[in-house]
Amino acid sequence: MISSVDFYRSAADDDAFERSAPRGPFTVEQLRVDTHVGDGELKKYWLHGPGLKKWATKPHPWTALFKQLCRHMNPEKAKRVASQWYHDHFGHWVGEKKGKNPVGKG
Repeated sequence: MISSVDFYRSAADDDAFERSAPRGPFTVEQLRVDTHVGDGELKKYWLHGPGLKKWATKPHPWTALFKQLCRHMNPEKAKRVASQWYHDHFGHWVGEKKGKNPVGKG
């Protein structure tokens, strides 16, 4: 019995992949991959650019940032990124002060 995946694949597909796959050995620069959550253009915009005033000055900055980031990524990743960027900007984690926030309710 041929599965539906095998039915639509051909030997030419396998050969095309093998021909296009990169061959090693690779240099260190070629192997560098951005593995940090949220680095890149979005981070520059939201932490150092015009996006900063859209969330950092709000009464609930983490929530404001989270809602903005949901437009650019799935909600699970947006939670992690918002938490990290909040920490990067304010120097403490969300909820770390347990409601003793001098700026407002926590």
